[in-house]
Amino acid sequence: MAFLLVWLITATVLAQETPVEPVRQLHDAMIKPASDAIFNVAREAPKSVEAWTAVAGAGLTLSKSGQLMMLQAPASNREKWITLSRQLTLVGRTAQRAAEARNLDALMHASDRVIVVCETCHAPYRHRSSR
Repeated sequence: MAFLLVWLITATVLAQETPVEPVRQLHDAMIKPASDAIFNVAREAPKSVEAWTAVAGAGLTLSKSGQLMMLQAPASNREKWITLSRQLTLVGRTAQRAAEARNLDALMHASDRVIVVCETCHAPYRHRSSR
């Protein structure tokens, strides 16, 4: 229930602001920390229930972030934006499921896919959100 409330508040705030700022905020507050948590599995595999749960939560965060990104689709490039947002949603869900199953190989594969999804989105859009 709390997650739904946060999601609704975030969606409302995102809908009221200019496109670049809410996307940057979403990236900095949710996407980057969640993706970093998944990337860090390559350095140190989760060793406890809590660590696996945290990585699963990071996957969930990426998945929900992709859904929020869809709300910010620009009219001029809507189809590409939606496609990239869906890819983030799917890879987040894949990482979440791998962590929930305690499947390190699947989680490493998901981590590699997160890199591709992030870089694919950064290529056309990163320059628009520079500080």
